[in-house]
Amino acid sequence: MQVLVRRCADGAELRGRIVETEAYLGGEDKASHSAGGKHTKRNTAMFMKPGTIYVYPIYGIYLCMNVSSEGEGAAVLLRSLEPLQGQPVMRQLRTARRKEGARELKDKELCNGPSKLCQALDIPRCFDRRDLASDPEVLVIATATLRKFNLVSLRLPEFGHRLCLLANSPNLLLVDMPHYDLGTPFWIVS
Repeated sequence: MQVLVRRCADGAELRGRIVETEAYLGGEDKASHSAGGKHTKRNTAMFMKPGTIYVYPIYGIYLCMNVSSEGEGAAVLLRSLEPLQGQPVMRQLRTARRKEGARELKDKELCNGPSKLCQALDIPRCFDRRDLASDPEVLVIATATLRKFNLVSLRLPEFGHRLCLLANSPNLLLVDMPHYDLGTPFWIVS
């Protein structure tokens, strides 16, 4: 299990267990920002050493956070976290971006999307190109013994969904679905 930790200026820590990711395999992945080997100022972090943060805007107002991986232009999008610590601060950060009078967010709704987790952890654009292994403000920690897996990204054009499979563990499949509930694993019996 890996936990994303955001250390705030006031010393508070916001923590969330990484429960959903999406792999982009580099140049050969047409959905990747580095498709066809395209290397731009914006996606430079994807070509840096594994563990480099890639923060970029979407729709002109939201941010997403990827982490560079092994392979030329490869990265993993952090799609969802299970909040573990600092939920009141996360809720406050998320509420600041919502319409006045909106209902209070449940814990599972704080970080259940790529842009939502950036809002809840206050991940700014300037975190782009930082190193998750050494940055004092944002880092990933392992809280259990981890095995190395190969990530395989599949695309089902007929459904428009991307699947992330841990290739060394054929029983666990994380699925991006329109009504996906936070961190729900799909077990396939083989």
